[in-house]
Amino acid sequence: MKRKLGITLLFLCLSISAWAGITASCSWGYGAQLYKAQAFSYTPNRVGYRVSEYAYGFTYLSTAYLNFALSYEFAHKASIGLKSGYKGIDQNYSIIPLELEARYYFKSYEESSAFLSLEAGSALHDLNFKDQIILASLGLGYREHLYKSLSVDFFLKLDAFYGHPLPIDRYEGEIPRSQLYFSYVSCAFLNLGIQINF
Repeated sequence: MKRKLGITLLFLCLSISAWAGITASCSWGYGAQLYKAQAFSYTPNRVGYRVSEYAYGFTYLSTAYLNFALSYEFAHKASIGLKSGYKGIDQNYSIIPLELEARYYFKSYEESSAFLSLEAGSALHDLNFKDQIILASLGLGYREHLYKSLSVDFFLKLDAFYGHPLPIDRYEGEIPRSQLYFSYVSCAFLNLGIQINF
């Protein structure tokens, strides 16, 4: 299913990129989860008590991501685009991000140039929005112009994740929302990636 979705998105991006001012792209990379804070409180099926957990601190967890995007380039030095794909967040927890990305190029998007990027959006988990995920990102990169509309971007990003995932009980597994008092998780990532634009 994920493979078919990826092929469909790539074909759509290639088709639309033929329009003037619109660029399609595919990006992938490595992410490192550097900080995590979480708080859970729920009533398990084991009657008689309430379980609460609070934890925060610096961590390290390797993650990866794959994105497809469509960007509209305007004002010679700026672009705005929509992106989606597949991204790992935590152990056994991945999302389908839906983000808006704005970029500013120090020279021009039509030539080799450094750029700044800002992203914000939400995400699907298990194909729904019940986890109420908020995503944000700030990045610095460099675009190497190759030929006509073909270029390659290299970038470093600081990403933030905030959401309300279901807690996992060591005896009962995933706790349903009907037994949940609250659930908060926030994470910070440092991502290194490459993007091909066409």
